[in-house]
Amino acid sequence: RKLVRDGDNADINFLCSEYLTIEAEEPPPLNVLMIVAHNETCNVMNCKSEKQHLKFWQRFFARFITLPPFIWEK
Repeated sequence: RKLVRDGDNADINFLCSEYLTIEAEEPPPLNVLMIVAHNETCNVMNCKSEKQHLKFWQRFFARFITLPPFIWEK
């Protein structure tokens, strides 16, 4: 919002520090939960080839703790 408001006069270092301050207060990402959501989106859009494979235990614990995979498969 500040970047849009200030336009070319925005201080990039200030905006980066604001962003990092907000990000530091966020909880860690739940990567498997993001993959579950991605797979549901793939089901809706009929793009089965883009789905990521998850094991039962990963799906079961996805809402509670961060589990592998920590990165997306290619």
